[in-house]
Amino acid sequence: MLNDDTWGDHGKALALTKVGVLPNQLFLHAAAKSLREQDQGPVLAGALRWFTDRVTIIPAASTFGALAQLVAHDEKFTNFAGDFLRRVATGVDRLRVDTSQVEESVLGGFGRGFEQLVKDLPAGETASFRGQDGSELIVEKGEGTKVRVRTIKSEHLSADGLRVTLPFSEESDGTQRLTHLLPALHAVCQKPGLFVIDEIDRSLHPLLAKGFVRTFLQACAGHGSQLIFTTHDTSFLDLELLRRDEIWFADKKQAEGTTELYSLAEYKVRTDLKIDKAYLQGRFEAVPPAETELPSWVLEILAELEPKGLTKPEISSEPAKS
Repeated sequence: MLNDDTWGDHGKALALTKVGVLPNQLFLHAAAKSLREQDQGPVLAGALRWFTDRVTIIPAASTFGALAQLVAHDEKFTNFAGDFLRRVATGVDRLRVDTSQVEESVLGGFGRGFEQLVKDLPAGETASFRGQDGSELIVEKGEGTKVRVRTIKSEHLSADGLRVTLPFSEESDGTQRLTHLLPALHAVCQKPGLFVIDEIDRSLHPLLAKGFVRTFLQACAGHGSQLIFTTHDTSFLDLELLRRDEIWFADKKQAEGTTELYSLAEYKVRTDLKIDKAYLQGRFEAVPPAETELPSWVLEILAELEPKGLTKPEISSEPAKS
């Protein structure tokens, strides 16, 4: 394709293919780093723009850095987040952002490093900072020595209808994790995208994590979006939630030091098979050899707890027929 003139000029990209890239480097990454967009050619430039504009990767321990700005400036998202957090019984009725203006001379009271961060920040720019109490501070540098600090607050309704305000940092880990995932859920309704979430069940109740995925899949319908997530929660092995070709296992090969990925669709299984139980029994492999590390007395207890007189559902590792 790069040699086809009808696709445009890819001369410099072709030259890069002849020079080659490092053995541990992807070609697209090398093209993005070493070629300007106008030199990449239309095909490579389009592919790189897709990764930049459409792919959102959310690591397990990450937070959404622009959450305070989103709550402060996007009423649709704020209403969406409040409605979702109420429906899943987090206790949060709505989110809000408090803004205060401070002088640069008192910035040292916010913690070490904060004052330098503000000094290095260009006028008109914003940056996020983690406060000493764990709260998220959004700093907006104004002209002169004026600095705005934004903090996220959560509002709860008491039994007598009064509003109680708490710092968002005092909410549970699960509520905070869920709230930082909500921008992705909201964005999927706005434009197509690919969202990759690592350990989606982190700090979340299994039913809440599944509810998030179910809502995401419903929102994705007809929008050209896709969700890819990793999890150790076997309750996601649910054929009422996901198709067999949407469930993939990661099997670590200890001897080779590699990981093999394969789909549940490669197995022929009975329709009444409990996929999560079969997985934990090792019938799809991709389980750690934990039992080999357990003391004998623990293995004896596990054997006593094993149901008696039950026949295992039929399962085959042969490829399923379409």
